Amino acid sequence: MIFVLTLFSQRTNVKGNLEKKMSERLYELVTDLHAALDTAADADSCVDSVVNLLTDNSELIRSDNDMEILCEDVLRHSCVDSISDDALAELLCIWRGLHLTESAEPSQLERGFVVLSLAYYLGHVYGANVFRKIGQYMDSLLIPVVSNCSRHRVHIPAVRLLYEVCLLQELSLNELDEFSMEMIAVLLDSVEKTACSDQLEEYNFSILKLLLALNDQYMKKNHAREVIENRIIACLATRLYMGKSLGANVIFMFNRADNPRVQRLIIRFLMRMLKSDPTSGFFYTNDLKVMLDVILREARSVADENEEVSFAFCMHISA
Repeated sequence: MIFVLTLFSQRTNVKGNLEKKMSERLYELVTDLHAALDTAADADSCVDSVVNLLTDNSELIRSDNDMEILCEDVLRHSCVDSISDDALAELLCIWRGLHLTESAEPSQLERGFVVLSLAYYLGHVYGANVFRKIGQYMDSLLIPVVSNCSRHRVHIPAVRLLYEVCLLQELSLNELDEFSMEMIAVLLDSVEKTACSDQLEEYNFSILKLLLALNDQYMKKNHAREVIENRIIACLATRLYMGKSLGANVIFMFNRADNPRVQRLIIRFLMRMLKSDPTSGFFYTNDLKVMLDVILREARSVADENEEVSFAFCMHISA
């Protein structure tokens, strides 16, 4: 017993020392980034320096929090802040030279992870114009990455960027046609694979939100009459017994969502699922009870734009 406790103590100390060294190296990376930005001659060299430094030291970036801290620190540096948001978004489109597929070199995928992460946090710092600019590269980069690179962490910022683009603008029929059944199946599989990991919970919810936003795009297009197949519903209809984690996590997200826009996306998804014969039995009875409890609880606090949808869903459940 004493031996086990001693061994555990040694391993704990090793882990603590390793984390301390990693934190020190991360701090050194921030210092190096500042030094590179301070000496950058122009906007192009500024972006190149940041992307190259972060890519070369990507093993230090172990979590979303690490990347968020690094990106926001870089984006608020005076050198970067002096570049207009449109120009900076355009400069980040150096990803046009990237060919990100499942068979791409690891260094190329890491570079893609850095560039897309910078673009994502750039959008949150500077606003919608950045996501509009990124939307121009949806079919040439974002969709291929989401379709083909689900085993690498470059998938995470690509999913989040695609969600922001889908929220920002109504897609054309041609753009919606780029979302293949195979890609949607990849997203649904990713939901199931990440469902039981606390560390991947935010990533799991990011995928769910993208699926919800895509469903909303299809519903808008088919509001007056059906002009395009809702591939989210069609794909789920073929895998009713393979998506229970998706159902449970959507309900969990609905139960704790405090963003009216996300609540509305969830409600519209639930309505569509329950009204479609192939997917009407997708949710368990207990899930339906939780749905109704949440709607009744939130009925008085939802924003005006959501009340009509909430009421319609309540009526549908009671019917």
